Amino acid sequence: MKTILFISNRCGAAGVEAQLQLLVGKLAGSYRIGVLLARHGDNSEMYKSLCRNAFVFVGGQFLSKSFREFARQVDEVWVMSSYPLMLYHIIQHWLPRARLALAVYHPDEYCWPARSPLAIRKLIFTTWRNLPPTNVYFMNEACRVRHAEVFGDRFLESPILPLFISLKSTVVPRSLSRLKKIVSIGRITGFKTYNFEMLPIIAKLIHEYPIEYHIYGDGEKLPQLRVKVNEMKLDRVVKLHGAISYEDRLLPYMDAFVFVGMGLSLVEASACGVPSIVAIENDVSSSCYGLFSDMTNLNVGELDSNVQSDSIAATLLDLLKLNEDEYAELCNKHRRKGKCFSDEFLQKSVKEFLRGSQPSKVSAHPVIAVISLFQIVVFKLLERIGFSTYHSGRYGKGV
Repeated sequence: MKTILFISNRCGAAGVEAQLQLLVGKLAGSYRIGVLLARHGDNSEMYKSLCRNAFVFVGGQFLSKSFREFARQVDEVWVMSSYPLMLYHIIQHWLPRARLALAVYHPDEYCWPARSPLAIRKLIFTTWRNLPPTNVYFMNEACRVRHAEVFGDRFLESPILPLFISLKSTVVPRSLSRLKKIVSIGRITGFKTYNFEMLPIIAKLIHEYPIEYHIYGDGEKLPQLRVKVNEMKLDRVVKLHGAISYEDRLLPYMDAFVFVGMGLSLVEASACGVPSIVAIENDVSSSCYGLFSDMTNLNVGELDSNVQSDSIAATLLDLLKLNEDEYAELCNKHRRKGKCFSDEFLQKSVKEFLRGSQPSKVSAHPVIAVISLFQIVVFKLLERIGFSTYHSGRYGKGV
């Protein structure tokens, strides 16, 4: 039985973390699984789920004897984002036979700009320079094209593994109600600008339609969003619920009229039969890619010049004018779209990816990785007290 070690940031409610939980749960019967987390995070239920299916190590536990013994047996290492890559390079000498694989869930995940700290850039470029294209998978074409622009056209040959979701609990009966609840779920962060762009639209539509806008999620932009809602006197119709647990993430869709957002939440809302408007990352013109059911690719909100954009307000207005039968048909179209991301395809896709991955000599001095880790910790601490750093806005500053 092959042994796979996943390296990720933490247990949390982000899309990457949800993918980790799904991958571990689905693969546990066929592979021996280990998970190394940089820190524990705030999702205790996810941590318990991981512990049921894998050997879990958190933070400094990678220095333990038990981890080193486990590491010697690892065949494949999957790094889930750019920060965990630093951990990989610190522990690589304890992984004598492991192949390295990178998962890419954002168009700019490894595309750190030239002004980025030297240590982390050097680490990333050393890795990509020596990594075979078969050992990287992207969640969609937009991610693949962007990284190929930075690291070379050979990565246009890398495989695509889309965002996967579990459809076990996503079938929600849909019907029109008088009060139209618009729902967004996701981190309130720089590149997710749609929450701010929605406010003037809501301010206009409340004079014509009985609507409410419910926003779930936390993040560094939440205080700014709360101030904006109060300034516009929209607190009666715009509800800021804060963070939502992974276990409860589908509950807001039970009575949602429409979803506005991107990423994994967009896919899950669609699978629940909620008509979903595809927001665009870093957009400040109140634009969208229309309805998710009309998308012909795997784009879930990434900036893509090949996809025609539309106005969020116009798309929302069209939905508000639908009758019961038209709305029901649209809900069914979104359910069908959501099924394209079903985890029933996950195991086959992973097996094909593992068969295609190749041995590779990807090595950087552990000292560079330690310096990188130290820089990131310092930058994050500075950002918490209001300073802008090299790390700030690497996914785009947005609002």
